[in-house]
Amino acid sequence: SVDLTLSADTLTATGTAPAQWIGRTSAMPTSVPGVVHLDLSGLTADFPPDVSRLRELIERERVRFNIGSAALLPEAWDLLRGVRDAIQDLFTQAGDLSYRTDIELLGRTDSTGSNETNRVLSQLRAEAVMSALASLGVLEENLSPSGIGTSEPVVAGSAEEAAQENRSVSFVVRLTPAGSREGERR
Repeated sequence: SVDLTLSADTLTATGTAPAQWIGRTSAMPTSVPGVVHLDLSGLTADFPPDVSRLRELIERERVRFNIGSAALLPEAWDLLRGVRDAIQDLFTQAGDLSYRTDIELLGRTDSTGSNETNRVLSQLRAEAVMSALASLGVLEENLSPSGIGTSEPVVAGSAEEAAQENRSVSFVVRLTPAGSREGERR
């Protein structure tokens, strides 16, 4: 259900709509007389189950690292091949809905070391995962590495489990209508 409001020369849509409708609408030129801008930023996209499943699959994965290291462990490659396959499937399915897929790679560290050291190490981890995915055929233009150090820790059971979970890179999937940038007025 979508509510439309006209204010001056801007038509604003709010509510929930199928992702495909939002994607196609964002890519269309405004053809309503008197409407110069179309603001779709208030819409929540209802994605098909396959797209939601792929997004969840990617976002639950975590590439782990040894203490103080940004070198990929041998077992990371099998995980990254699975992530690559899911990302490529998501690119295709989201593209069919007129959506762009961007993946943020969040590098983390445990609390060992200084904030500056952890920020640099977490960035190196995120860049290592990006390079690995690129070597496996994922377009780098859809990937953005971010080193967040210890600023957004993963909560786990014991202190040692938390430290292990935080020596990692996780994934955040962003799906944006291809005809506009998130929050942008058209």
